[in-house]
Amino acid sequence: MGVLIKPVYNQDGNFNREGKRVRAEYIGKICGCDAYTKKDKYGHPNLYYMTISGYAVFWGGLELNYGEQELARREQQIGKLFAIANEKVSAALADPDSWCEYAAAAMTNRIKEAEAHNAPIRERKRVEREQKLAAKVAAEEAEKAEQKNRLNGAMDAIAYTLAHDEYVDLKATEYSMDAFITLLKAHNIDLVPATLGWMRKKLCGVKFEGKSSQTWAYGKTTDTFWQAIRRLNYALRLKNAEQEEQI
Repeated sequence: MGVLIKPVYNQDGNFNREGKRVRAEYIGKICGCDAYTKKDKYGHPNLYYMTISGYAVFWGGLELNYGEQELARREQQIGKLFAIANEKVSAALADPDSWCEYAAAAMTNRIKEAEAHNAPIRERKRVEREQKLAAKVAAEEAEKAEQKNRLNGAMDAIAYTLAHDEYVDLKATEYSMDAFITLLKAHNIDLVPATLGWMRKKLCGVKFEGKSSQTWAYGKTTDTFWQAIRRLNYALRLKNAEQEEQI
């Protein structure tokens, strides 16, 4: 069944502030500390060793058939860390901008000191993240607004050009085709995705001359497309006539 241990870090890499416990298997002593293994989601054993703080520190994965030699190598590594842990913690606590590692703090039983020291740093980082996120969202919104303004400007230019019987090059800019499609939608002329896809690939230009309409495209056009073009021609002529009456 194993025993319940309290890892220093949760699976998300954050300090286990809530003291959540996981089940692990006891394997003996390392550097005088109880050592445990806990299998990861792939079935490989991960090594933990218990510290005087009551927290278990993760120390990497083990081979499935690990032996005494591997444990001895790990014990040597952990022993070196024990020797400098208190120095590392003291150095971090002396610097208000330096993050104190909880693993080293657990080894020296200075978790409470580390938590008190890290709290304002953690809060500053939280505020910085929120500020960066807010700035990113604001920049994205500004870009969307700018794109919308460019699109609307291009749409108005196309409408004016068509209304005055001039040719519109739908390949002129990256906004030309989107602006033309938006113009269609603005006059409640909706097209199926297949027709819109054909327009983006094949349609090059449009020109109205009174009630007649001309298009330049690669390949054969459909009745649905021509109905949409005629409806747009009529809508623009009607709008232009209304505007002239108001003048």
